[in-house]
Amino acid sequence: MAIVTVSRQFGSRGDDLARELARRTGFRLVGRQALEQGMRAQFGVDPPEPAGGRAPPVDPESAGGADAVRERARLNLYANLIAQIAVEMATREHLVLVGRGGQFLFREATCAFHLRVAAPKQWRAATVAAEMGLAPPAAAELVSRCDAVQTRYLHTVFGRSPQHADLYHLTLNTAAMDVERAGDLAFRAVESTLLPGAALLSPETAERIRLRSQIRLARHFADLPGSPLLERVSFAHPSERVFARLMDFYGIEWEYEPNTFPIEWNEQQEVTEAFTPDFYLPELDLYVELTTMKQSLVTRKNRKVKRLRELYPEVNIRVFYQKDVEDLIFKLGASRMAMAG
Repeated sequence: MAIVTVSRQFGSRGDDLARELARRTGFRLVGRQALEQGMRAQFGVDPPEPAGGRAPPVDPESAGGADAVRERARLNLYANLIAQIAVEMATREHLVLVGRGGQFLFREATCAFHLRVAAPKQWRAATVAAEMGLAPPAAAELVSRCDAVQTRYLHTVFGRSPQHADLYHLTLNTAAMDVERAGDLAFRAVESTLLPGAALLSPETAERIRLRSQIRLARHFADLPGSPLLERVSFAHPSERVFARLMDFYGIEWEYEPNTFPIEWNEQQEVTEAFTPDFYLPELDLYVELTTMKQSLVTRKNRKVKRLRELYPEVNIRVFYQKDVEDLIFKLGASRMAMAG
């Protein structure tokens, strides 16, 4: 078994059960703190989540109109930053992953076991009241609010509620047993189902998870409102429209194919070949050439870029491959979330 995902209702003592399961399996326990450390190392920022909080950064239902669209995109950036870190961890070591939509992220991984920890709302409210020193009405209200925010968050990002039984191998009601007994049942299920053939997340499965993450991001960025300029431009490739929307979303000025550079001449000094970069970003004084083409065409494009650099050393140009655009989405998104947090 490589990954045990633990989905838990607020107040169900799911975090305690996850710790117990990590102790018994010897797997690394990964929750908010570990993921924040990974984000800090890879992206240089922390997610904008309150210290000690379980709720996502913003409830998308609290915003309306264009703000709601932007918040949905922001939540998707948050979730996909987490996905990148979690997937990388799962290719290196066995994990008990707490929350963060792990049951959705790793739903197709054969080396994953999905656990749901639940309990009646009244029991959870009483537990929260005792642990946090709250009055019973305040505890009940907190439980209801956390349940609603968790459901809306997961539905916004993954399109499904966490309550569907088909998402899990095992569901435990912690109101009916203590954590030790629940941990024993969970460990036996993991042990009998997957532990004998324990294997890390394969590179192929990791790539499929990353691809689904990329598709989700592309869908949400396609829904973002664009600038008037974007609506007037006829782009040669859909990836260019996605890039332009991304620039609009982060307030980065752009120009589409503003300049053409001659790069080859015949003996009569007539231009025989020219190169027009896809974008120019004035604030950065940077030309951007996008490429998601097959390798033979990429090689030809790289030759043109190399020739441009030789002839025009003062021109700052960069080729953006698909992964570069994805990294830019994650890094810009992380920076924007840090400023807003």
